[in-house]
Amino acid sequence: MSKSDQASLLPPLPPGVTRTKAGHLRYTSPKSKRGQYVHRDMIEQLLAETPYSVRLMLPYPYEVHHQDYDKEHNCGRNLLMLDIKLH
Repeated sequence: MSKSDQASLLPPLPPGVTRTKAGHLRYTSPKSKRGQYVHRDMIEQLLAETPYSVRLMLPYPYEVHHQDYDKEHNCGRNLLMLDIKLH
């Protein structure tokens, strides 16, 4: 199966999002988010809602890992913060 055939089997992306060669989703617009990974943005949104006392216990620096290994599944329940040394 050629790469173009494989690409046609993938689900369509929402406007303002592109797929990287590695399979992650990245914003192309709005300008304020351009170039950011969708999964990292999702974690940042969740962290903004987390009490400061809890954030102090989270690993920093961190990497975001997809628990089901699906790089397009960016639901908060599927994302896991890992210490950068463990990822």
